Amino acid sequence: MQENNNEEIDLGDLFKLIKRGFLKIGQLFLMLFLFLKRYAITIVVLIVLGAAIGFFIDRNTKVHTESSVTLHSFYDSQDYLYESINEINWEIKNKTEALADEMNMHPDSLKLYSLSIKPLERVTDMTKEEKEYITLLKEEGAYTQEGLMEIILRNSELHKLKIKHPKDSDAISFFNKIEKKLLDNSSYTEIHKTEIKNIRESIDLYKKSIEQVDVILNAYASKLNEKVGDQVSFYNSENNLNIANISLQKIELRKSINELENELSLQKNFIMPVDKAKTSKIEESTFTNEIITLPFIFLVLFFGIKFVIYLNKKANQYAKEK
Repeated sequence: MQENNNEEIDLGDLFKLIKRGFLKIGQLFLMLFLFLKRYAITIVVLIVLGAAIGFFIDRNTKVHTESSVTLHSFYDSQDYLYESINEINWEIKNKTEALADEMNMHPDSLKLYSLSIKPLERVTDMTKEEKEYITLLKEEGAYTQEGLMEIILRNSELHKLKIKHPKDSDAISFFNKIEKKLLDNSSYTEIHKTEIKNIRESIDLYKKSIEQVDVILNAYASKLNEKVGDQVSFYNSENNLNIANISLQKIELRKSINELENELSLQKNFIMPVDKAKTSKIEESTFTNEIITLPFIFLVLFFGIKFVIYLNKKANQYAKEK
């Protein structure tokens, strides 16, 4: 009997606690409602003000586009290319007037430009040792992004240059000015001239070799048609040549000439654009984000300030009671 009475008392206490909990929650909602009612005008003003400022920022934000160009670097000029792009970015920010004068642009317009570049990875060109090295670094978790990019960069001749610029500007004209600045390097210019000279000399040499092969083949054809009496002598000790092998050599020479001529067309300079500058992405501020973010920030600040004032008030009361 005693145990039943204890259980009834415990259940009664439990229901009382639950009731008190719901009352507390109700009181909190009521306090929140009263708070919102008290500061309704302030909250509406903050929302409207935030939306207005967001609208103003959105309307006055410069709209930019991003154009890209694929570059082909020759003669191990990758490091020079990346250092030059970084230097141009630095000059845009820190030596705007001097660079604008050099590129025949207005300084205010030049400030709206920025460049970025990254290698187009060609893992197939990596050596076996480098692939094993990268795999080892990944397995041990000891590699850094910079170290991995350095390996990739060293093996990539193709690079993607991105130009961020105002929407209505001429990206092709700007790239032509950047290209002129990149090619202003006497060392690589001399290397390029020497390489082009060597390629042309090789082409001339291969052409002379083909001429010599043609002379041999023509002479051999003439001997095959020589008549001894009424018969034709097809083979003898003088004209028994490996015609198939000589013909293959001629084909290989022509193939080599075509490859070298293709190199000439590609290597017009030590850094060459593979394509023209094309707009690939439009970057502009989003109106929805602006109009939502600023009112939210204002409300958070308002509630934060009120909460700090409330804590300060309670702290002062507690101090007086002590």
